[in-house]
Amino acid sequence: MLLFLQALVLDTWGGYHVGESRWYEFLEDGGLPYYVLDTVVYYGSWDGSGSKCSFFPSIEKADLMMVDTAHSLTEIQVAYFDGTYMVDFGHALLTPYFLYATIRTLKIPFVVGDTWPAVDTCQAALRERIPLGIDEDMDGIVDSVYFDTSYATLFYYDGNEARVRVSPLNVIMAYTASAPYGDTAIACCGEYVMKYYITFHYRYNVGLIYMNIDSLLTYRRHLIIDTAETPWDTTVLEYSPMNYYDFQTMEYISTSIRENRMEYNDLFRLRGGVLRSLSDLSIFTPDGRLVARLWRGQSVHLKPGLYFIRAMKGVAKVMVK
Repeated sequence: MLLFLQALVLDTWGGYHVGESRWYEFLEDGGLPYYVLDTVVYYGSWDGSGSKCSFFPSIEKADLMMVDTAHSLTEIQVAYFDGTYMVDFGHALLTPYFLYATIRTLKIPFVVGDTWPAVDTCQAALRERIPLGIDEDMDGIVDSVYFDTSYATLFYYDGNEARVRVSPLNVIMAYTASAPYGDTAIACCGEYVMKYYITFHYRYNVGLIYMNIDSLLTYRRHLIIDTAETPWDTTVLEYSPMNYYDFQTMEYISTSIRENRMEYNDLFRLRGGVLRSLSDLSIFTPDGRLVARLWRGQSVHLKPGLYFIRAMKGVAKVMVK
C-alpha cells in the first residue's frame, strides 16, 4: 500500500513517467527567454543508496536529465516521495548552488497553511559544508556551500493545483580569504549569504508547471579579528549592505502553446527539406540537440523529423517530411 501511494504521488503530482520529456521556458530578469528539456531517464525503487538516508521498504524514485541548450549544460537530478514529503530537485539549472540540494516541495496530505522543513537532508545535512569545486576568492582553497534552516508553506490547494512558497531557502557560500581591516584587525573567513524566496506551482496529473524566484536577498559577512587584543578578539562580525534582486521564472510549455509562440512567415521559409532563415535562429531536435545556428539569409538541409526553431520572438515546432 505504501509503495502504491509513493508511486501514485510521483505519478500524479510529480508527473514523472519513464521516457517522458517536457520543455520549460526560463526567463531571467531583463533577459531573453531560453528553453530547457527535462527527461525522465529512470523510474523505479530506491533504498537510499548513495545518500545519507536508507529506506525499508524501498521507495519510488525518478532520475531526471535536464538539457539546457542555451548554455550547453546537462545535469542529472532526483525526485522521490518518502511517504510524507515529495522531494524535488528545485530545477537546479536556475542557479548552480541548487545542484547540491533537493527541496521538499510538497507534503502529503495537503493542508493549507501547513509549514515544514524545506531542505531534504538525505543529500547533505544542514550546515554541512560541500566543496563547490571553485576558488572564487583565488586564495588557493576550494570554497564550499551549505544550506541552513529553511521552511516551505502550502498557501493554496484546490484539489487540482497546489502552490508552495519557500521563504526563504537559505544558501551560504563560505570562503577563506583574509585582508587587512583598519590598523590592527584582519577580516577573514567570509560568507556570502543568499536567501531565495521561491514559489512552486504543481498541477494534478501534470507535475511542476511553474517555478519563480520571487526575490533574492544577498549580503556578505566577515569575521573581524582584532590583533591588538590579548588574546585576539574574534567576536565581531561585519555585514555588507543587503541587496534585493528579482531573479528568474521557469514555466512548463505545452506543445500547443509552443506552436503558437511566434508567427513563422517572417522568420524562415521551409521548402522540402531546406530551411532558409529570414532572421537569426537556432534549430534543435526534440531531445535538445543543437542542429544548426543560422544567421539571416543562411540555409540548411534538414532530414525528415521534428524540430524546434528558436528565435528572439519565440519557439516554433516544425515537422520536415
